[in-house]
Amino acid sequence: MDDTRHEKLSSYFERSATLVTRACDRLDKSYVQPGVTLVVKSFAENPVRSTFLTTFAVLSFLPVLSFLGFSLFALGTCTFLALGAALVVSAAAIAFVGFWLLLTLTLLLFVSFFLTNAVVGTYLLLRYVKLVRTGGPRAGSLEWAREVKRRARGEDQLQDVREVKAEPESEDSEKLQDAEDQVSPSTDERNQPEEDLEQFEAEEKESEPEDDTTVVIGDGSPDRRFTFKELAMDGHDSPVFVKQEPVVLTEVMPEMRMPLASVVDAL
Repeated sequence: MDDTRHEKLSSYFERSATLVTRACDRLDKSYVQPGVTLVVKSFAENPVRSTFLTTFAVLSFLPVLSFLGFSLFALGTCTFLALGAALVVSAAAIAFVGFWLLLTLTLLLFVSFFLTNAVVGTYLLLRYVKLVRTGGPRAGSLEWAREVKRRARGEDQLQDVREVKAEPESEDSEKLQDAEDQVSPSTDERNQPEEDLEQFEAEEKESEPEDDTTVVIGDGSPDRRFTFKELAMDGHDSPVFVKQEPVVLTEVMPEMRMPLASVVDAL
């Protein structure tokens, strides 16, 4: 196991060394040797200019390096300060606006609490007045208390909504039924005049003698009925009014919806 690991490390080191060697060879062949050759050739051809340029480059190395370092430092410092200032200013602005937002939400919370209590109190008061007017003080108060407890527990909310929706329909149906009852008389009321007339005719027949006849006086109107006893006198049949009896008439008025009795006395 150790030999295998050692072989792996050795192969990895060899590959790395090979890559570094190839890179150095490429750099030496591509840049170092051409540069050295150029410098030697320049010194050989122009020694004064090459010496001046070399001296200037060596002396300028430190100032250029310092300038680059200071520039990077200044840039980094300004960037950091700008970011820090931006963060501070942003935090301050957010804190200011957030303070007023929190204050506004707190005020709205109390306003909402007050309005909710006012609405609930008004509803309960109106509900109490309605229940008291409907069922009386004692029954209405008990019903109101039970309803408040039920609503506080959150029970039968859907049932209450259905009752509220069905209440106008029931009231309308009751009003329509009452109107129909007032307009159209009942079966008993419609049959009452006929029953009274039949009863009266039966009593009249029972009370009349066998030889009496009933004569209708008027233009064929049944409003005037009289009972006569017909006797033959002087050789011809002529009605002699020996006996008169009052007749009770029953007149039914549709708009009154009740029997109206009138007694007509006729001679």
